[in-house]
Amino acid sequence: MLPLFKFKIEGNSMIPTFNPGDVILVNRLSYLLSKPKIGDIVVLKRGRYIIKRIAKIKKKKLFVAGDNKRESTDSRSFDWVDKKELVGKVMLKI
Repeated sequence: MLPLFKFKIEGNSMIPTFNPGDVILVNRLSYLLSKPKIGDIVVLKRGRYIIKRIAKIKKKKLFVAGDNKRESTDSRSFDWVDKKELVGKVMLKI
């Protein structure tokens, strides 16, 4: 498994940071040596891949939110997510 993978943005939940159709690189190894931080943009696996920003952290749980609050399905609707669902950290838009 490669440490970086490409991910194409779908939906409007991360506008204005990312727009539908943007392609990002995600580092799968980013949290092996460091801990997630508030403000990190991450990809989670929740049946499908989703991209969100970490808003709060408690022990093994993350509260994640989209930057576009009006159009984001996030922890406000599906509650805290387990850190095990973390796929990686968004490194850059290409």
